[in-house]
Amino acid sequence: MMKRWKPGAWMLLAALAAAGCSGPPRPADPGQARAALRAALDAWKQGETPEALKQRRPPVYVHDDDWQAGRRLLDYELAGDEPFGGELRCRATLSLDGEGGPATTAAVYGVGVGPTLTITREEGQ
Repeated sequence: MMKRWKPGAWMLLAALAAAGCSGPPRPADPGQARAALRAALDAWKQGETPEALKQRRPPVYVHDDDWQAGRRLLDYELAGDEPFGGELRCRATLSLDGEGGPATTAAVYGVGVGPTLTITREEGQ
C-alpha cells in the first residue's frame, strides 16, 4: 500500500524548493572575495564609512563594530583564507587608532559574493 502525503507536507516541500534548498551553497569565488575585502578595507583606510559602500555599484554591505564605531584603520595585512559554506573566511591583522595610540588586532571576515557582496567581521573584535 502506498503512503499518502498530508497536504501540509506538500506545501512544505514546495516552499523548500522555492527557497532554493537544492543542496549546499556554492563556495565564494576566492579572487572576487579577496578583491571585495581589499576594496572595503582600503575604503576604511581612506576614511570612508560602511554606509558609503552601500552606494557603490554593486553595493557592498559591511559590518565591522570598530569601523561603525568610528575607529580609523591605519593599515591592514591579509593573512590567508579558507572556504566556509558560501563565504570565504579571510584572516587579517588590523592596525587601528586607539586612545593610547595605535593598536594591532586580529580579525576574521566572512565575505559573501553572491548575489550580494557582504563583508562581516566574525572574530577578533
